[in-house]
Amino acid sequence: MVCQSPALLRACAVCAMLLGTRASSAQVSSPRAPEGDTAPGANAPGASEATPNASDDDSAIRLFREGRALLNKGRFSEACERFQASLELRRSPGTLLNVANCIQAKGDLIGALRAFEESEVLARAESDERKSVLWSTAAREEIDALTPRIPRLVVGAPAEQGVEVTLDGERISAFGEPRVLNPGEHRLLASSAGKRDFEQRITLAEGQSLSVDVPPLEPVPAAAPAAPSAASQEAASGGPSRLLPWVLVGVGGAVLTGGVVTGVVAAQRASDLESDCPNHVCEEDLSQRDEAFDTAVVADVLMGVGLVATVAGVTWLVLTPDEEGAASLSGSCDLHGCSASLRGRF
Repeated sequence: MVCQSPALLRACAVCAMLLGTRASSAQVSSPRAPEGDTAPGANAPGASEATPNASDDDSAIRLFREGRALLNKGRFSEACERFQASLELRRSPGTLLNVANCIQAKGDLIGALRAFEESEVLARAESDERKSVLWSTAAREEIDALTPRIPRLVVGAPAEQGVEVTLDGERISAFGEPRVLNPGEHRLLASSAGKRDFEQRITLAEGQSLSVDVPPLEPVPAAAPAAPSAASQEAASGGPSRLLPWVLVGVGGAVLTGGVVTGVVAAQRASDLESDCPNHVCEEDLSQRDEAFDTAVVADVLMGVGLVATVAGVTWLVLTPDEEGAASLSGSCDLHGCSASLRGRF
């Protein structure tokens, strides 16, 4: 395989026609094709004079020929690297033709078109008429073949003022005019203060022409009012919430009631123990004594906890908000009972 695409085939044909052409030193400063130039002969005018870019010219010619050799072997990617390196040393129309075909093969039709157009401009400025005609003709053929393949997109102006529209991250300032784009997916985004963004993904095929309009943007809905916090509720009511103290009173009362009931059960068991086991000593079975003792302990604990919670809740309710910090409550329970102390202003 000599060339990877019809475009490169034409470029290779042009290069082959120009191979072996000799250039004079008077043409050193004008655009020349590395593939078509050789070093000046011994009898050429100025052959004995070194030129400032002679080394770059030699390197450019070498890199271009390496690229052609790689292309003939089907090593397309490596050949393109050599062509690009040659072009960086000397911007020759022939080299640029090959680089443009490399760019086109990667799918960048816009970049390839620009390179072909530049190649045509450089070719027309070439002093060698034969090379100028061949290069410019090849470039024009590529431009004519590539132009219809490039998609075009027309973005209509927004219906409202103050809307910023971007295409692939670039701001659009001129609406209603065709824009050339590469095939593939593109992102259209419209935004405005206080409005919801409008986003549209647009997929363009080769040669496709498409028009899109930016619809009126929807307003951003007003944020729902935040639920009032406990602190704000307390501030609105002029003091701390009275829910918690009532909860303490309710829970304390329930626990206290449970303690009383348990105490009654403990008293009944103590009475049974007294009748069944004089002096609380059961010679055969100690479980009855243990159960009576455990029940009495549970009753004491429940009543102590219930009493503390109830007193705390009642205290909280009766104290005024600004005197909340003036009250203190402490309590303790052990196996012998519970106690509580309260200090404050009522």
